[in-house]
Amino acid sequence: MRVSTMNQTMLKEIESIIRDVLDDATIQLREESSPMEFEAWDSIAHVHILVGIENRFGIKFELRETQQWVDMRSILESVKGKLEAA
Repeated sequence: MRVSTMNQTMLKEIESIIRDVLDDATIQLREESSPMEFEAWDSIAHVHILVGIENRFGIKFELRETQQWVDMRSILESVKGKLEAA
C-alpha cells in the first residue's frame, strides 16, 4: 500500500517523538508498527508519547481516544482527524 506524503511526514515526526520518549534512536516506524512491538512502550510512555504528539501538532486528545491506537496507521488517522476538525 502506498503511503501518502502527508502520512510519511507525520509518521517521521511521530517517529522522532517515540524515539525521544523510548530513548531509542534506532526505531524505524511503518504504518503497521504497533506499540506492542516496543517493550519500553508502557502506560507511562504512552502518556508521554500522547503529550508529545499533542504538543507537536497543537491538538488535544481524550485519553479514551488513544485507547484505539493499535498501530501507527490508527495514530495517524487520529492526528489527521483532529487537524481536519480544527
